[in-house]
Amino acid sequence: MSATTLPTENHIKLQPDTGVHTVIIRAEPGGILPPHRHIESAEIFVLKGSGDHPQTGHFAVGDFISESKGAVHDPLIFQVETEMLMTSQGPSVFLDEQGNDLYTMDVAMLQPLAQSVAT
Repeated sequence: MSATTLPTENHIKLQPDTGVHTVIIRAEPGGILPPHRHIESAEIFVLKGSGDHPQTGHFAVGDFISESKGAVHDPLIFQVETEMLMTSQGPSVFLDEQGNDLYTMDVAMLQPLAQSVAT
């Protein structure tokens, strides 16, 4: 999977003391959110677009999605331009095609990205 197919994130708020982070996820048509596991719960509000999530079903503008701690998700392929506001209570682990851990998305991983965008 090329980096150009991945959704981008704008970091709204990162809380190193609690691990909570809020981001806006933006995806172009054909973008892929890789398979992942939520270590902690997350709440997502759909700002733009729509789609069909393999585990949670159809979503559209104005929908509020709650992801449970421990939830595992297959890849999500975006068909239309989509923006979602997500607040995660902690890390998510992205997985390879066999379900093995690839990397962890948490505040420590996001901080350098947020700093590079701010400068």
